[in-house]
Amino acid sequence: MEEEEQSQRQLTPLEIARKSLESTLLQGIAGANIVKSNPFQYGELGMHGGDLVYEQSMDSDEVKKIREEAYKSAKRQGQQLGVFGEPSYPTNYEISMKVMRELAEFRQSIPLGDLGEIVKKLAPDFKLEVPKELGAYVPIEILAKAQSSKKDELAGPENDALQVYQLLNMAYERAIALRTAQSGYFADLNQAAEKITGKYKKEGKK
Repeated sequence: MEEEEQSQRQLTPLEIARKSLESTLLQGIAGANIVKSNPFQYGELGMHGGDLVYEQSMDSDEVKKIREEAYKSAKRQGQQLGVFGEPSYPTNYEISMKVMRELAEFRQSIPLGDLGEIVKKLAPDFKLEVPKELGAYVPIEILAKAQSSKKDELAGPENDALQVYQLLNMAYERAIALRTAQSGYFADLNQAAEKITGKYKKEGKK
């Protein structure tokens, strides 16, 4: 009953951000792109994982919904402007760019305390515990100040919060990339094993 009530009410921006950042599918898409973009860093076996997760993610029903929503949105915009014809469906590249951009924006838009909790689940070996004094800082606000003419006005805690965000941001990306890379370590061996065991499974059904 409680889950039904939560699904019926509108999610808050923080809940939307956390749900997206904790989404296995979105993590997989972002992680696969990071791995595939850095073949020397993750190696041949890591690339197997990147290819596998990338293909599975792009063929998933959830990504099909994302494509359909993007297509409908583009069509509505075109109709409002009087554009003739039909828009094209988003490519894998466009889907990847959309996902990675949104995840990056979400990491900047939530308090450091929440981001720290998400990263801790993904990377339990990462030892950083966000101090309570810094937990309420929102990265995008500190980044805006750091990039403005007020950069020299960042107080000590703000400087610390900025560094904490940078570490959490890197840890998040590294964690999803590592999980993606490791998913392919046994892919070739599993395929070879399946060829052997599959014969006996078929014989057992006779």
